[in-house]
Amino acid sequence: MEKVFLNDKDKMVEFAPEMKDYFKMFLTPFLFAVDGEVVLVGECKIWNNELEMKYVTSFNRGKGFGRMLIEHLLNDLHYNEIWGESVPDAYHFWKKVGAVFSADDEKFFEENEGKVDFEEDFLIPFNIQTANKNEIVA
Repeated sequence: MEKVFLNDKDKMVEFAPEMKDYFKMFLTPFLFAVDGEVVLVGECKIWNNELEMKYVTSFNRGKGFGRMLIEHLLNDLHYNEIWGESVPDAYHFWKKVGAVFSADDEKFFEENEGKVDFEEDFLIPFNIQTANKNEIVA
């Protein structure tokens, strides 16, 4: 299985020219492809050996590509940490792939999920780290 993570706009357009206009939506876009098919796109920032995930969208939800991306970033590309802020709809995804959330925010979210409509800008800080750069902590 061939996995490709690109975050250079020119290389992304070369890889998937039909998505050129889509990539323009993001300041710092990325794409993740499996066996030549783009399965995830979004926005991220890279800081030294850490990656800040700003936004992710899947073209094939529920197929395991999100987990595959996280494992690829940590295990194959050797990022030490992935961090960001989850919107309420993505909380369970991030939890499944090993994200650790701000304790107070996570408690508030879990106690109120399904009971209240969260503000559009309600975000839950998270991070995923490797204990050793060759294995994912999940």
